[in-house]
This record gives sequence, structure tokens and C-alpha cells, in this order.
Amino acid sequence: MPRSIVLPTHGKHPNASYARIFDYAAQPKVTRTHCPVCEAPVERVMHGLQDRFGFRISVVTCESCGHAFLLENLTREGYAQFYGGEASPYRRLVWCQRHLPGVPYDMRADAARLIKVQRQYADKLLSWEPLCQALASMTTVLDAGGSTGTVAQMLAPRAALTVLDPSPSELNARPAGIAAIHGFLEDPIPTRQIFDGILFCETVDHLVDPVAALRNVYNVSVPGGVMYIDYVVKTGFKVDHPSYFDERSFRTLLMKTGWKLDDRNGGEKHVGYLCHRP
Repeated sequence: MPRSIVLPTHGKHPNASYARIFDYAAQPKVTRTHCPVCEAPVERVMHGLQDRFGFRISVVTCESCGHAFLLENLTREGYAQFYGGEASPYRRLVWCQRHLPGVPYDMRADAARLIKVQRQYADKLLSWEPLCQALASMTTVLDAGGSTGTVAQMLAPRAALTVLDPSPSELNARPAGIAAIHGFLEDPIPTRQIFDGILFCETVDHLVDPVAALRNVYNVSVPGGVMYIDYVVKTGFKVDHPSYFDERSFRTLLMKTGWKLDDRNGGEKHVGYLCHRP
């Protein structure tokens, strides 16, 4: 029987504007019984937490590998609804958080801001020399969970680029010349193409099944193919971030999925790894 820890919520309730956009409490959910990384049984659960939108969540910290994750996740259909459509609930929730509640959603302004943030992120990555050296040899790149594909375009401008993402609105904002695959990384990737480079930028934290996702990109990589992957340093639990890593749990993930670690780049907001497929 899992041990439960109930935390006080101090009277905080979900913002009504957020609940109107997406009624998270009413959505069907799947309850985890085991850690998605090492498969150890759930032992300790923290209840009474609320994310940045005020949605109530429960969080598990695995005592075997250190991975933290949401106890309950939306169903696949729920995530498709959350990320789907031209103006997805996810994009509108983020917009509402950054603006006054009464400001109408502006899809063009949101896309412009998203691309600006992604360019700033890519600029920081380009300051890491081992990554730049690895990028120089890439000819076919899969941007896994790559949103608009902007980061891949900046990091590997000479490569043939493909971006895979569950959000149609973000895929539709991609620059010209980038191929797109709409879908979830936890599903087998519907392509016959094999890639010598994988970019997994600010994505693994969004995954319900990170093991399946890393195995899926492994399966479309050439032997010797390179992957850059990073995780976000934990700043708070969110419904859109079902996974939270630290050094121990992330190395467990890489080992379990067959990727070999070559280099590491630690930072205040992200911890990045260069890996290869043997």
C-alpha cells in the first residue's frame, strides 16, 4: 500500500479562467502503480499539490531511482485534446498565464513569442562546443517533440529536418522546408527514414512514458547516430510536465533504453547530454 502525504493547499483553487479553457478535474485519468523509468512499485505519494494553473495533482517520488512523476495522467485521448487543434487548450492556458485573463487569445502573437523563446534557447545551446561538433556531422535530423522546428533549424541548418510533435498549431508554425510528423513520441514513429541525429530538446519532461519514447527514437537512428537530450531542472510540478528527472533517474533512463552517454552539460535551467546509439 503506497504511503500518502497530504499537503495543505492554503485555500487555493483553480483559476476560473483556466478551468473554462480545460476542465482538468473532469478529465478521465490513468493511475500509475509503478515508476515509468525503473518500474518499481509506487510507495510514496504526495497529495494536495497544485500546479501553475491551480489544477490539483498528486506526485510520486520513486525511492528506487529518484524519478518524480504525476500519479495520475490524462488518457491518450485526453492528451490529444489538450495539445490538439489550431488553438489548443495547452497554448491557451499558457497564454492566459502570461496575460491578464481578459486578453483574448491571439494565435499569431502566441506563435511569434514561442519562436522567439525557442531561438533564445537554441542560442544558448550553440555555446556548448561538444554539441556544435556533433551537429556538424548530422545530415538527417529528427526533432523529437520539436514544436515549431525552430531549434532544429538553428542547430542543424544544413541537415534535412523532420519535426515530430503532438500539437498541430505548433507544427503549422514551423519554418518552410521542415517535414512534419503529427503524433506522440510514446508511439512507434511512422516513418521509413533513418536519422543520424536526434534532438530531444525540452521534451522528455512532457512524456508519460519516457522509456517508450527513447526506444522509439533509438529505432529510427543509425548505428553511431547522435542524440542531444536535456531535462528541465525541477521548478514546480505541472500537469503538462508528468516527468521530473535528476541525475540518477536520467542516467537510469539512458541505460534502460540503450543510449550511451558521451558528454554532459549542466546548467541552472537545463541539464543536457550527448549520447550515441551503439
